[in-house]
Amino acid sequence: MRHVANAESQRPTAPGVNALQLATVNGGTGRPALFIHGFGSSKYTWRRVCAGLQDVFSYHAIDLPGHGESPAPADFDFSVENLSDVVARYIESRDFRNLTVVASSLGATVTLLGMLRNAISLSQRVSSLCIIDGACYPQTLPFFVDLLRWPVVGELSESVAPSQQAAEVLARLVLGYCFFDDSRITEEHIKEYAGYVRHRENRRAIGRIARSIDTTTLSRYVPLLKTIRVPCLLVWGSEDRVIPVESGRRLQRDLPNAQFFAVERCGHSAGTSGAARCCTDMPA
Repeated sequence: MRHVANAESQRPTAPGVNALQLATVNGGTGRPALFIHGFGSSKYTWRRVCAGLQDVFSYHAIDLPGHGESPAPADFDFSVENLSDVVARYIESRDFRNLTVVASSLGATVTLLGMLRNAISLSQRVSSLCIIDGACYPQTLPFFVDLLRWPVVGELSESVAPSQQAAEVLARLVLGYCFFDDSRITEEHIKEYAGYVRHRENRRAIGRIARSIDTTTLSRYVPLLKTIRVPCLLVWGSEDRVIPVESGRRLQRDLPNAQFFAVERCGHSAGTSGAARCCTDMPA
């Protein structure tokens, strides 16, 4: 537990974001569940999952800072560590108890770091986790994240707003990489995700998150995963090209109380299709 205490003591103040100002969609009845999206996405990710779970959970789907409709202050440090502390403060501010956290992709990084960096507080509030296609280990970054780490591309992405047509082409390209079956990509998907890159504040925040990802920093948290003892359900798309399924199986080994479920013929985004069915089996 000494390492966990050290991690918690290092959490920054994260100036510029009030956790209760995060944009949310709420509904349903039952014990609470918090839904956290991935890189460059929003609470829109969870619209069908939440609808399917509205008789099981009182759900709260949030936009992370700099995403969707949440604040994207220019002076905020958009590191994944800071994002994790904002989410922890959101949980604390809402005084959640017996909470299930469902997180995908980068949202899983935020969630697991939050559990480590805020162990004393969150261990009393979070009773179970569901990680979907989670970014949990240092790895080769997908092209759409790696491009934003290049200084010239990053500067251009912040200063130049793409046309609607260009934004939709980019959205289709990224979604095509994330989906196993791209026939499932709808015009609604394209317009929703294209909208994120049309707003300068979102582009700036997403670019800063991409450039802040430091595999050396994240590596030091990996040995601490064994201290997260709450029940955890791991759901992975078997054909995930962004975060390979082997990462999910490794996470099952590293977490002391985890179960693994692979969704066949699913990619990175489509992995969420198994969440509604699986989350109903989470322990109360």
